[in-house]
Amino acid sequence: MTARILLVALTMFFAVGAAAAPVADDLQAAVDGFLADNPTVPGVVVHVICPPLGLDRSFTAGAEDRDSEVPLTADHVVRIASNTKTYVAAAVLRLAEQGKLRLDDPLGQHLDAETHRLLKEDGYDLEAITIEQVLAHTSGLFEHPADPRYAEAITADPFHPWTREEQIARCVEWGDPVGEPGERFSYSDTGLHHPRRHHRASHGPQPRPGRPRPARLRGVEARCDWWEILEEAPADAGPRAHQYYYEQDATTWHPRHGPVRRGRLITAPATWPPTCASCSRAACCATTPRWAP
Repeated sequence: MTARILLVALTMFFAVGAAAAPVADDLQAAVDGFLADNPTVPGVVVHVICPPLGLDRSFTAGAEDRDSEVPLTADHVVRIASNTKTYVAAAVLRLAEQGKLRLDDPLGQHLDAETHRLLKEDGYDLEAITIEQVLAHTSGLFEHPADPRYAEAITADPFHPWTREEQIARCVEWGDPVGEPGERFSYSDTGLHHPRRHHRASHGPQPRPGRPRPARLRGVEARCDWWEILEEAPADAGPRAHQYYYEQDATTWHPRHGPVRRGRLITAPATWPPTCASCSRAACCATTPRWAP
């Protein structure tokens, strides 16, 4: 019986491996094709995890920057930009799991007086907007980085350390609510300023050098992730790949031009997907399954 089970397992293993091979070839061809069709892009790295096909690998093409011939690899690290929201959301879900907030809490309950005043005067119903809606981008908050003036400000002074207060001010100055709370999906960087504030208030001091606090969730293995401003790069971190905003090299731009006030997360492409999935599974998936993958 044991021999039969082993034979079946080996048969399945080789069948999965055979199925993954052509898919991997197609994915590599797609990455190569994208680079060929976009000559201003120096390099591309994609990491794919597909357990049914036994696929867990990176696909790369090109170089680490426009002025280099150093090949881009899966070990190169990058700012993950708005993907940082996944970690923030997981941290908020953990707070809900610990009873420190509820996902149906009104947003106004967790705002400081000045932010509450600004948003209320701009027409936001802070008792109707919930934490869940903020995380799901259904709060109706205006997406101020989509305003052309924001790009103009960023490119005019890319090293300006934007504060949370400046970001909120732009939201109310440049736009109005885009809908009633829960009415529709509308992506908003602005909303992610609010759950982060409660996360800081609940957890006290900022993370000490080491692992970023949002990745320190039970059941989560965060490999080679760090907050750019707060922490030094881990000793095992790979080389930094350059990232661009149109023609400008944005690699050294101040990381606080986005919604993450104290910097962006930097990680390797092969690290982010499993950490992201692990965060989602670990945080509140038992009580709020709609947030689990």
